[in-house]
Amino acid sequence: MRHLFWLGILTVLGWQPQTIQAAPSSKPTSRPTSRPTSRPVSKPTKKSPSTQPTRRATIETYYPLRVGNQWTYKLRMSSPRVIKFTTKIVRKTKKHFVDSYKNKYSYDSYGLKYNSWYFYKAPLAKGTQWFSVAGVTRMFRSFLLSNKGVIQTPAGRFLRCIVVKETERQSPTVLQIRTHYYAPNVGLVYSTAFVQEMGQTKKKFQWELALQSFKVKR
Repeated sequence: MRHLFWLGILTVLGWQPQTIQAAPSSKPTSRPTSRPTSRPVSKPTKKSPSTQPTRRATIETYYPLRVGNQWTYKLRMSSPRVIKFTTKIVRKTKKHFVDSYKNKYSYDSYGLKYNSWYFYKAPLAKGTQWFSVAGVTRMFRSFLLSNKGVIQTPAGRFLRCIVVKETERQSPTVLQIRTHYYAPNVGLVYSTAFVQEMGQTKKKFQWELALQSFKVKR
């Protein structure tokens, strides 16, 4: 299994797991929501530091890339699996920041870029839309739903997140819907994915990614 949006079913963010643990139950303990402001998905283990922008928010604000920055995540699947992994920025080249899995990230005037697609694009305001292409067969549409999202993870409670929704056609009749929260001065803190069949209103849970801890220099 490769990459998230990250992990093969999750090819978009490009990180791979380090350890795999059995989940205590095959049933999710809670159902995440794709609404811009979510109820806590789990009780926080510690209070998060202030994530309020200290100046006018920029593209860099919502994903601080600096050598030494690291994030630990837990990925919960629809099957009884929980995958925990850490990604770290290990070096900087003239054009990119490189993480511990050799993935390359860069800022430009349009947004935060990973290879040929963007995690988010400016303006960082509700209503911004863009299309991304991954490889020769994958294309997905992105929407910036909010810049005032609120989300709770084991790493803390995060305010004023930008919330990005992605939709990707997995087959002629199946649509995958992904939602991502980027917190100011932290980075990606939460993601979730559902699939929906054409003509159906019910969505099927696929996976949930939640930030467990982080070490970030701004």
